Amino acid sequence: MADTTVTLHVFEGTRLPLTNRDILVSLWDGNQRRVHWAYHRSPDIRFTIPLADNFVDNYRVVVSTDGYRDAGQTSVVLTEDPSDLALMLLPKKPAFAFAPLDTIASGHENLSRLVVEHLQSSYGDATELTYKRLQNEFPEGLATLLNIGSAFQGFTTHPLDFVEKIISLEPDRFFAEGKETFIAFLQEETKENIFHEAPASLHPGADISYKEIRYPEANVQFTLTRLGKGKVKVDADIDYFGDLASHFFLEVFPQDVIPAILGTSKKLTNPRVAYVLRWMAMERRFAASGLAFNPPYRIFNTQVT
Repeated sequence: MADTTVTLHVFEGTRLPLTNRDILVSLWDGNQRRVHWAYHRSPDIRFTIPLADNFVDNYRVVVSTDGYRDAGQTSVVLTEDPSDLALMLLPKKPAFAFAPLDTIASGHENLSRLVVEHLQSSYGDATELTYKRLQNEFPEGLATLLNIGSAFQGFTTHPLDFVEKIISLEPDRFFAEGKETFIAFLQEETKENIFHEAPASLHPGADISYKEIRYPEANVQFTLTRLGKGKVKVDADIDYFGDLASHFFLEVFPQDVIPAILGTSKKLTNPRVAYVLRWMAMERRFAASGLAFNPPYRIFNTQVT
């Protein structure tokens, strides 16, 4: 029976290796048998695992450490080829650290354009001072905008090419005005299996919706409403789960339906969680796609240890 190797890399929200921590690593095989449970001091851990050449080679990995939320990956299918797996741990007490305004344009031209226009329309000018004000007043909304814009870095035609100005930044999404040609672009992207048409009925008044299908988690959804005169209203958000059933029963139902029934406040998608899920999803496919997730902000741990 042949062996294979799996190298696990553990990162924190800064997108740097998680160092000086006791990291608990658990491995389960396809029989749901825990084959490893131990602490490691290094963020880079190499395992040698015997192959079974059947469903048993479908592994699940979970990592945890004090002060951070657990992270994991399912459906890690082992083969004779060595595997690399990157996981990111989100601090239990996180803080945003946004890059300076004048650095966003480097690799994020569309984001820079939209942020500058939004600062000018909201505060009168676009300076580091007004950008700090935006960070303080709408941190989650800004992080969501940066997440979505950075999710398509490296695309020849970027979805934000069709977005002209921000209407509002919300904790879990942003609303904008865009070009109606955005619809044709998204329709073309369905042919490349980048997006597929999703139910627009979950967004009252919307005409059409397209959800990204590139990754198992943290896919972007654009929901559009025609305004006339070649314009559309854009509702952009990130969903935790890729398939429609999981999205409805694990996101829409608990976040929208249950609060409506009980009269409680709506639980919104957390941009910090979306950041971690998107980073891990893109890292997992990096070797095949060459695309990385590097939004112009990072997440730091504010907990004193």
